[in-house]
Amino acid sequence: MSSNLTLIGPDPVAPVPRPFGSKDARLRKSRRAEELSREIERVGDEIRKCEAEIGAWVAGDDATTGRLFRIRTERLQLEAYLRGLKFGLP
Repeated sequence: MSSNLTLIGPDPVAPVPRPFGSKDARLRKSRRAEELSREIERVGDEIRKCEAEIGAWVAGDDATTGRLFRIRTERLQLEAYLRGLKFGLP
């Protein structure tokens, strides 16, 4: 005769879920915000470099149109990326 035992309650092998807002979750969120802040600062610096380079090229007479377009395009891409990063901030 076989015995049919039914366990009542949670699976004894399953991991116990942590409560919402646990310390680990807050730490991960904090680290993510710090990483985003550093990336935002880095991209902001790159944008300022592009603007300075464009200003220097425009001030000089040796500016080539192709180079100006490339730098401006890079700046616009960085600005779009920066907006996306800022969207991810809490």
